[in-house]
Amino acid sequence: MANPARKKALPGDGRAAKKTFRRPRSDGRRLARVGSPESLMGLSRNSYYRGFDWLIEYGVLTLLIVAPFEGRGRALYQAGQAMVLAGMVGRCGMDLTWGYAARAVGLFAAVTAALLSLAFVHSFSAPQPGFFAWSASAFLSQYSLILLATAFVLCHRQSEVYERLRRHPRILAIIGAMLALWLLTAMASMVSWIPDESLRTLRKELGPYVFLFLLAIETMRTWARLRRLFVITFAVGAATCLASCLAYLLYLYASHYNLEGLKLWLSAEGETFAVRVNPGLKDVLVQAQFPFSHPNRLGSFGVIVATLGLFVMAMVEGWRLRAWIGAGSLVAVVAVFFSGTRGAEIAVLMGVAIFVLLWNWRYIFVLIAGLAIAYGAAPSIQKERIRTIFDPWTYTNLQQGNFARRVWVAMASVEMMRDHPWLGIGYGEEVFEKIYPAYKARVIANYGLTGAQIDEEDKSHAHNNILQVGASSGLPAMGAFCAFLVLLGIALLRRWARPIPDVPRFRQQAAALFALLAAMTLYGMTNYSLRGGIGMYIWLLMGATISFVQLSALPPAPLERPRK
Repeated sequence: MANPARKKALPGDGRAAKKTFRRPRSDGRRLARVGSPESLMGLSRNSYYRGFDWLIEYGVLTLLIVAPFEGRGRALYQAGQAMVLAGMVGRCGMDLTWGYAARAVGLFAAVTAALLSLAFVHSFSAPQPGFFAWSASAFLSQYSLILLATAFVLCHRQSEVYERLRRHPRILAIIGAMLALWLLTAMASMVSWIPDESLRTLRKELGPYVFLFLLAIETMRTWARLRRLFVITFAVGAATCLASCLAYLLYLYASHYNLEGLKLWLSAEGETFAVRVNPGLKDVLVQAQFPFSHPNRLGSFGVIVATLGLFVMAMVEGWRLRAWIGAGSLVAVVAVFFSGTRGAEIAVLMGVAIFVLLWNWRYIFVLIAGLAIAYGAAPSIQKERIRTIFDPWTYTNLQQGNFARRVWVAMASVEMMRDHPWLGIGYGEEVFEKIYPAYKARVIANYGLTGAQIDEEDKSHAHNNILQVGASSGLPAMGAFCAFLVLLGIALLRRWARPIPDVPRFRQQAAALFALLAAMTLYGMTNYSLRGGIGMYIWLLMGATISFVQLSALPPAPLERPRK
């Protein structure tokens, strides 16, 4: 007779359920498959995965902290990149098989062969002698390792990126548009006017940013991890904005007049980087920019942090924590106005307005009242700068002024796209800066701007994300970038229209992420923000936003459903 203790439990037996089912997590939905290793922001299946997870987490945190300093923490920034890269390669390496290695190496070889073939064909018409050898050497030294690591992530069958590309058509379209932008930019870099500069910029900016984009998609498998990434990103951003505001106030009321030691602390190589002094107006305008190298970048950063705070407030529980997050968002808004960046001021206000309209349109009157109070309390020089936004002269005078210079550089970018429609002039600001003077002269001649007061400082970018992508990487890349933005926006609006009943304040979360995307896109129409530390923040948050869309589209996993 069989031993009753060894009798197999029936599926409906309560004791069997107690042994085979885990208690459902409080965060509800789970994207990871059964048996797959947990990754960033959670516990691992074993100590090896846990070690790689912590390496990735601290690497991302290091990048978030150091990125705004734009080169002044270069060693830490490179260390953070190395930690993230090593962590992801280590995680993928734990599942390394001959088939997995063959897929990754095959993808790397195929992309490499395509890029080198493109450079070889272009070398017959390139004006530079030895173009193919120059371009191939630059590719192998600048970008080959990052491309290999990206191939391993994309080919990992235990990867969420792989699963989403294979199973979910809407997510496939969004990620596919981003990967198309990345591949077309790499192709443009291979046939660039200056391949070495383009590939160096690709290695420093878009290459690592695509890797972080995939990292955010790969690792945000539960609501708890997604919440943690957004909270950490917002906390670092709010602290950076607070430091910028304090540096601005200290420069105005302390170091600029008497505290020489503090003034030296806020200076680098004899030039202050705490603020930017603009003497070209009736009154001297002091613009905040610390720790960035330009007020426009601080303005862009403030737009991201302020609108991200709306999302974080909708995710967390407890009014005290929400009050602190609201204060952090307010500090980011103050940093935007201290920067004096009019495009950022418009973008942050439009982002907040979009969130209010999607959440509860009645609060728009509260927003208008708050804006009126803030405008009344603003200094006179800030009021004068805000008035120029609504002054028709700003937009009708094409002979002088910041708006006129942006019109000239936009016209020059269009001329570049006409001459190089498929792959552009080459990726990177250095390439644009060297090519722009010739196109600027053409614009002056074609549009009759002979009397224009052209600034002697040549522009290094198009002051517009869409035009910059089109001029540097071609019209197909510009189309892929626009498709990425439109598809992601549509996905967020679908989540807003179809909320999840068991996720608190889900509509507010979807509305806040759509407002974040809209604010970043709107500001990107006035300045080039897909670069430096700002670009890293943007692509990391876009990857996390895709995880939000995917988590909200999935039903609860079987082992996560509460038993009746």
